[in-house]
Amino acid sequence: YGRCKVKKSLLCVLCFFCLIGMSFAQFSIDKIDAGGNLGTNMNSREGWAFTFGIHGDYEIIDNLKAGLQLGFSFSDDMFVFEPSVYGKYYFPFLSFFGFTPFAQLDLGASVLNITEEKTYGRFLVGIGAGLRYEIGKLYIEPKITWGYPFMLAINAVVGYKF
Repeated sequence: YGRCKVKKSLLCVLCFFCLIGMSFAQFSIDKIDAGGNLGTNMNSREGWAFTFGIHGDYEIIDNLKAGLQLGFSFSDDMFVFEPSVYGKYYFPFLSFFGFTPFAQLDLGASVLNITEEKTYGRFLVGIGAGLRYEIGKLYIEPKITWGYPFMLAINAVVGYKF
């Protein structure tokens, strides 16, 4: 019985690596975006906190991107680390004056380190909306996000489209 479990586990691991290999067979560097963001959010007990971060995403299918973001926010009384994954969908049929609207869903964690208290971990979820403007290979995306535990965030993203 024990050998059967080992064989099943090895088969599952082999299948997992095959799936990863097949997904990268379709990989194309010209579908990657990377950049940084600056903004503010309501993540502090005092009100607004300064936020910054980096991100990278990959266009899975036309107008749908999946990405990873590492965010940091701080105020006088706290520091927060927010790693998250996100999905972003662009609405090109609603474009106007070079701006393309998008909707974004964030899922991740929020690790709060509050001065003179202990560190707290929380689930992070956010839904946002914004506009994308491209200047050659550079892009700018102002956006507003609502969620938990930050309540409201206003960011400006600047990045490079490979």
